[in-house]
Amino acid sequence: MKVVRAFAALGLALCCVSALANTYQVEGGMSFIRDSGIGNDRLSLRGEYFFTPVLTLNHPLAEAAFLEQSPRLFVETDTDFDWMKLGGEVYLPDTMFYVGAAIVRTQDGGSETRLVATFGLVPLEGLLITTHLTDDGYDPNVRAKYLADLGGGNFVNVEAEFIDRDIDNFLSLMADFYINRSWSIGGGYADNYGDEFTLRTRKFFNNELSGEVSVTDTDWGSRVMVGGTLRF
Repeated sequence: MKVVRAFAALGLALCCVSALANTYQVEGGMSFIRDSGIGNDRLSLRGEYFFTPVLTLNHPLAEAAFLEQSPRLFVETDTDFDWMKLGGEVYLPDTMFYVGAAIVRTQDGGSETRLVATFGLVPLEGLLITTHLTDDGYDPNVRAKYLADLGGGNFVNVEAEFIDRDIDNFLSLMADFYINRSWSIGGGYADNYGDEFTLRTRKFFNNELSGEVSVTDTDWGSRVMVGGTLRF
């Protein structure tokens, strides 16, 4: 009987460890950007806290929080504190509605603080359509993200955004193909006061650690980003 109990306790412990290995609740990230167009380097930091553990099982690891519709708080900044973004987002339970809010502070010859509110819909699983406004007003805009399961452990992520700006409109189209749950390769195009072409890849070495690289060619030079994230 003692042997049976011991094996039962061991089995329960292993199940708990396995479950913990397939969830996370905090994510921290760092990225280094070298931009030859504006001639400076930037180091950025990012942190996220999810109100409930995020299940990664059977999801692309990079998209688990999106698919689980996990509410979160986040903060982003560069190491010089030239800009900072603090906010949160939530999917309203038992509805198709999404709400996000953020405070953005920038310093470029003078400090400016802006409030941003985002509203969205989830009309079907894996699709989020949003629009945002600030305390300065509303420029017509829309952003869509769709993640499709292709079967066989492959997925595709498609993102599109349009902003009707006063001087020049913004348009972005990006796509990522998931070779498996841990590795994606993608790229896209943006019309952002000129043409921008991007190639990017992200790889999870395990459930907790990932690295990513992107290269963007613009009309004013190139931009290279190298980053990493840690989850626990």
